[in-house]
Amino acid sequence: MKCVIPFKNKGSIIGVSLTHPHSQIYALPFIPPRIMKEIESAQRYRDEYDGNLFEDILRNELEEGTRIIYGNKSFMLFLPFFVMWPYEVHVYPRRSIKSLNQLDQEDALMLADVIRVAVAVYEEMFGEDCAYMMVFHQSPVGEYDDYRLHIEFYTPYISRDRIKYAAGIEWGAWIFTYDGVPEERVKELKQATWKIMKNLDHLGEAFT
Repeated sequence: MKCVIPFKNKGSIIGVSLTHPHSQIYALPFIPPRIMKEIESAQRYRDEYDGNLFEDILRNELEEGTRIIYGNKSFMLFLPFFVMWPYEVHVYPRRSIKSLNQLDQEDALMLADVIRVAVAVYEEMFGEDCAYMMVFHQSPVGEYDDYRLHIEFYTPYISRDRIKYAAGIEWGAWIFTYDGVPEERVKELKQATWKIMKNLDHLGEAFT
């Protein structure tokens, strides 16, 4: 086994055949191309800038403040400037965590909290039956010192009534054309976050 990928698919439009809520875990005998690309990018960043790519992404997002949606003691939810899908959001740890097995009890609780908020935001924006994917990216087996645990949420919605499908340029060239501007999309996510905060138990704070 080289890499463990937990994930959740929800919604028939992304291919879910079982209607009840469920998640899956793939234990792979190889490192998936996406994870390998992240490892290579983190190594190049270390070589060129002598820093950690994931930690610097989060630090820059916190300093700029524009695309941060929600945070608690251990994790931050934000819309990175480099996302592929209009309302794609990521969860990054505040400290150096490479994989799920490094979470302590408080970290696990905080991770559950930020995931709950992310899902509630999607449901507020697109309805309780909205489709999304939640994928855990964690370090493969071995020494990958610059890799960091993070969770990525993808939803195909452009609005409650419109779906963005991956088509020729996306599948054929792996080039995603972003609909809109991240700074505008995140305003909608933040508005939804403030709405759900009124009725959702939470352990962190929403960002304006």
